[in-house]
Amino acid sequence: MDKGDFVLPFRHAEPHISQVQQFEPNTGELMAKQTGAKKATDKEAEQIAAPPEAAPTPSYRLGDAEAFGRNMAQVAAKSQHLLSEFSRRQGQRFGQEPFDPLNVSGAFFALLKQIAVNPGQMLNAQIALWRDYLTLLQRTTQRAFGGTVLPMVAPAAGDRRFRDKDWQENQIFDFIKQS
Repeated sequence: MDKGDFVLPFRHAEPHISQVQQFEPNTGELMAKQTGAKKATDKEAEQIAAPPEAAPTPSYRLGDAEAFGRNMAQVAAKSQHLLSEFSRRQGQRFGQEPFDPLNVSGAFFALLKQIAVNPGQMLNAQIALWRDYLTLLQRTTQRAFGGTVLPMVAPAAGDRRFRDKDWQENQIFDFIKQS
């Protein structure tokens, strides 16, 4: 390995860049001994002196650090140009976008109108929703404790989404199916 080579060891999915000639093993242990924070017996000292064989970590060798730096600078410059161009285009469109791009405001206002006309119907629908969910939770809990329960809803005969046995046997999938 050349003196100026860089090694990128990959540990814990985070690349760490270090120069090989500056790496000194057991530096932390030496500092701990000097400060008196670590007191080792003779047996422990032997274990520290001979570290266990570690699995080899895959590393990527970077031969020319200057070329790598130039490439990264080019990537940064192009990224900056792309982001500034995107921001400029978005700034030109500001105020010209439609108020309701998905056209849901009409349906939402119709819903609000029906709620205002008949608030009792909305309240009854909310109560029915909560009652059904509490019943589903009760049946799921009863099944979790080993009881047998009838399903609240059965899928249509031609519905192929729920053919796998996990939809019937797995309690979580059954809960999703029932909800």
